[in-house]
Amino acid sequence: MIDLRRSPVGKIFRLEVILFAFVLNPLMKLSSALSAGDMEMARTQGLALAVYLILAWFTWRRQVVATWGASILMVVNGGLTVLNFGAAVILGKAFETPVSAPLYLLDLVIGLYFLYAGTVVFRQRPSWKRR
Repeated sequence: MIDLRRSPVGKIFRLEVILFAFVLNPLMKLSSALSAGDMEMARTQGLALAVYLILAWFTWRRQVVATWGASILMVVNGGLTVLNFGAAVILGKAFETPVSAPLYLLDLVIGLYFLYAGTVVFRQRPSWKRR
């Protein structure tokens, strides 16, 4: 596996930055839902934000189960975002308007980041052994 942590952009793959981006994702979706007036989505994203905050806190504290949960969520969310981009390209929705193309490409970059970041967090997980 390519180790991007040793590259010039390696700072974005530090645990603190990954966890900040992990929490920032539902926070941005929550603010988007609130500005659109979609209260059902806002409720869902508010709950997701609470769960992500708790997982991020315990992952930062090197708790094993939280680290597993956070890394699995990152990989699944990243994979679904990349899959969403692929579906949009296949269906022709990604490049319908000039505004939609950069947003779909940004989604692709975010999805790939979370795919790789989830594996980085998983590889840095603590062991089950007590010290």
